[in-house]
Amino acid sequence: MTDITDAEFQREERYIVVKRKHLVPEIERQLRNFLAQCCVGTVECVVVESDWPEYEQVWAMIEARCTGKPLPTVTALQAQLAERDAEIERLRNYAREVSIAFTAVSGGGSEMFTRIGDDFYADPKACRGRVESKIAAIRRHLSRSATDTLTLQESSDD
Repeated sequence: MTDITDAEFQREERYIVVKRKHLVPEIERQLRNFLAQCCVGTVECVVVESDWPEYEQVWAMIEARCTGKPLPTVTALQAQLAERDAEIERLRNYAREVSIAFTAVSGGGSEMFTRIGDDFYADPKACRGRVESKIAAIRRHLSRSATDTLTLQESSDD
C-alpha cells in the first residue's frame, strides 16, 4: 500500500488496459499467450473509463486515500466537473469563432487549422498552446491587413 503523503497528488499511468470488446478472439488468445510467455500476470481490478460520469469521483477517492485528505462530496465533484465542462464548451466556442475568422482572413479553409481543430475537439486543453499561437498569428495578420487597408485608403484620398 502507498504511504500517505503531504506531496501534491499526481495521477499516474500504472496499467495497460485493453478492452476485450476491441479484440477479436484470435488476437485475445495471442495476447494472453504472449503475456504468459513473458511471465506477465494479469491483475484483477476495476476499470472506469474516462467518459463515465464516475471517472472523476473515482480519481478523487484515490487522491483522498493517497493524501489522507477527506473525500470531497459528490456535490463538490459535480460542481468541479460542471466547471470543467463549461470551460471545455467555452474553448470549443472560441475555436469555432477563431475558425470563422481564420476562414474569412485566409479566403477559405486551411488543412493545418483543420488538423488543429480535430485535435482540439479530441482534447481541448492539450491543444490550447497551439491554438493560442495560431490565434496570435491571425491577430497579427488582421492587424497588418487593417494597417494596409488604412494605408490604401489614405493614399486613395490624396
